Amino acid sequence: MKKRMLASVLSLLLVIGAFSFKTVHAESSEMQSTGGVYAKKNGTFKESAKLRNLIYFADWSKATNLAKDGSIQVGTKLVVSPVEGYNITVTVTKLAPFRSTDVYRDRLKKLGYNLNDTNYDPNATNAKMDSNKESKFYPKTATSSFNRLYRESGYDTLGYQTILQPKENNMDIGITFSFSATFHGKEVPVQALVADGESIAESEAVVATTDGEPFRLIDMSRSGSGVLPTQPISDPKKFSDRYKSSGYKFDAVVNDKPYAGQDTKVVGPYTTENFMLAPIFATRNVKNLSAYTMSGGAQGIVLGFLVPFDTSDGESSYGNPAHFVDLIPSATSGAKLGTLDKREEATVEVNKNAKSPSLGTVRPDPDSTAKNTEEYWKYDDNHESLNIKGDEGEEQLTGGKYATFYRGVDKEYKLSVIAKLNGADSANVSAWVDFDQNGTFDKSEQVKARVSEDGSLSLNFGKRTGVKETGTLNARVRIATEAKDVENPTGIAKDGEVEDFQIPVESLKPTADRSSTTGKQGQVQTSKVVFGSDEDTTSVNFHKGTKKTEDGIIDVSLDEKTLTLLDSDGKETKEVAAIDGNGKQIGRYVLKGEEIKFYPEADFVGTAPPVKVQVQDINGTKAETTYTPTVTPAAISSKNAVSEDIQGETQKASRHLLQRAMW
Repeated sequence: MKKRMLASVLSLLLVIGAFSFKTVHAESSEMQSTGGVYAKKNGTFKESAKLRNLIYFADWSKATNLAKDGSIQVGTKLVVSPVEGYNITVTVTKLAPFRSTDVYRDRLKKLGYNLNDTNYDPNATNAKMDSNKESKFYPKTATSSFNRLYRESGYDTLGYQTILQPKENNMDIGITFSFSATFHGKEVPVQALVADGESIAESEAVVATTDGEPFRLIDMSRSGSGVLPTQPISDPKKFSDRYKSSGYKFDAVVNDKPYAGQDTKVVGPYTTENFMLAPIFATRNVKNLSAYTMSGGAQGIVLGFLVPFDTSDGESSYGNPAHFVDLIPSATSGAKLGTLDKREEATVEVNKNAKSPSLGTVRPDPDSTAKNTEEYWKYDDNHESLNIKGDEGEEQLTGGKYATFYRGVDKEYKLSVIAKLNGADSANVSAWVDFDQNGTFDKSEQVKARVSEDGSLSLNFGKRTGVKETGTLNARVRIATEAKDVENPTGIAKDGEVEDFQIPVESLKPTADRSSTTGKQGQVQTSKVVFGSDEDTTSVNFHKGTKKTEDGIIDVSLDEKTLTLLDSDGKETKEVAAIDGNGKQIGRYVLKGEEIKFYPEADFVGTAPPVKVQVQDINGTKAETTYTPTVTPAAISSKNAVSEDIQGETQKASRHLLQRAMW
C-alpha cells in the first residue's frame, strides 16, 4: 500500500473586514500596518490568488500572553492593524477537539447514537489522535511543504510566523477564536476567510464553524495543473479504516449538506488532493470561529485579514488616501466544491446594498497600491479588480469629458463630477487641483460640497491666475458620508471613494500682424502699435488668444506693458540699431510708448532689415511680429538762381543759392 506523508495545514485565512475592505501596501504614514504581512509575488497560474492584494496575514510572533513554552493558550491575543486606525483583536478562547462540540453531539443524536457509547466529551482537550498525549499549537514560519499552495499561487507570507501548528503529527485538535474590530475607535463588524493551506487527503478531516453568516466559496488557491476538483468527503469509511483507535463515529464527522456544507455555518470535511488546490471560504459578521482537524499528519492554522480599500493612483508626494469598500461573497458565482478545479474569476463583489456614497456611475473597486509609476493618475482607468471595469475614467466620472482649464481666462473654473448617495442620506465631497504644480494638494486648492441627491455636482474653484505652462493639472476628488473623513487629501475614510485624474490645460496663444511703412530719404518713419485689429498695414497689431466654447467666446488679455523690441540676440530692449548686410549701421529703431520710430541715416536708401516686436499675455505667452521701413531717395528738381548787386559788380551764384535752387 502506497504510504503518503500527510502534512495538511488547515489554513484559516481569517480575513477580518470591517465593512469588507481592500488591501493596501503601506506607502505613507497613514497607511502603515503592524502585526502582519501582505502576501507577495505573483503565482505560477494567472487564475490563482486573485485576492492576493486583499489579504493581510497575521504574524503570530507579535502575539501576547503565550504559555511559558511559547505555545498558544487560552487568552493568547494578537492585535493586528492592517492600516493605521483599523485594529483587529484576535483572542484564543478555547482549545478543544471536534469531539467536544455541539455540532458533533447533535449529529450523533440525529444518527441515533447513544452519547455514552461514543467519544463525545464536552470537556475533551487537544491530544494526539491515538492517545491522550497533549497536543499544542505553536507559532511557526511556513515551510515549503506547508506553504506550497499559498506561495506558488501567489499567497507568499515571506517567512513570517503565519502558521499555528503542533510539533508532532497524528492529532485531534481544535481552536476557537473570538474577533473584535474597531475603526478609529468605533466598533465595526468582522469578516473572516477560512481555507486549508496544503492538501487534504480523503483520510483527513478539516471542519470549520462560524457564528456569522454562512460560508461562501470566494477563491480557489491553485499551485498546479491537471489536478482533480476539490471534493466533499461523504464516505465515513475513508476515516474509519485508518483511525479506528480514535473512537470517532465518522458518519457524524462527514457533512450531510451539499458541497461539504458550503453556504451553511459548518463547512468540511473535503479533500483537495495532490497538494494543488485550496478552497477559501468567507463568513461575514463573525464573532467566533472554530477550526478542527483530525489527521495522522501535521495540521496548522493560518489567519489573514481581508482589507479592501479604494485608493488613489497619483504620485506618492500627494499622499495615499484610502476608502473602505464593502465586499461580500458573490451570490452569483455558482462555484461549488466538486465542480471547480481552478479559479477563473474572483468570487467576491462590491456590496451593492451598502449605503456608501460613490463618484461616477460605477461603484469603486478595491485597488492595489503597488502601481506602475508609468501609470500614475491612470492606473485604475486601465486595470480592473474583482472583474469591475471602468470604476474610474472621465466618461463614468463626469458623464463626458473633464472640463478643460484655460490658463489666464478671466473666468471661474468649474469641474463637474457625478455623485451618488447609494442609499445614504447625504454625503460630503472634497476636491483638489494642484494649480501651483508643487506636487501637493494645498488647502488653498481645495473646494468642498455637500451632496443631498444623486446627479452632477459642479465644483467651483474660482478664478485661478498665474498657472504655469503645462499640459495637465493633477486633481483628486473624495466622497464620504462624514465630512471629517474627506477633510484632507490623505487619510482613511470608512466609506466612499477617491478618484485621481488629470484635467487638460490649454493655453490660448496671442497672435500678431506685421507692419511696414515708406518714407523719404532722411525722414523719420513711425509705426503705431495697436492692441486689437485695424485695417492699417502701417500699424503693428497684437491680438488676444481667443476660443469659442460652449459657454461662449473666451480670451486671455494682453499685458501691454510687456511691449518691447528684440535685438539680434533676442534680448528685450527699447532701441535697436539697424545694420545692413555689410555690417554698416543704416539707422535705428526706438520704441516710444506705443509707437516704433525709425531714424534712417541721411545717406540710406532702401528697405531696412525689419525689427522684431514682442508682447506677452497675462500668462506670459509671447507673440512676435516685425516692423519693416522702406526709405526712398529724395526727388531732385531745379529753378533759376537769382543774385542781386550794384551796377558794375560781378555777380555769381553761391553754393548756398544753388542748393536752394535745386531743392
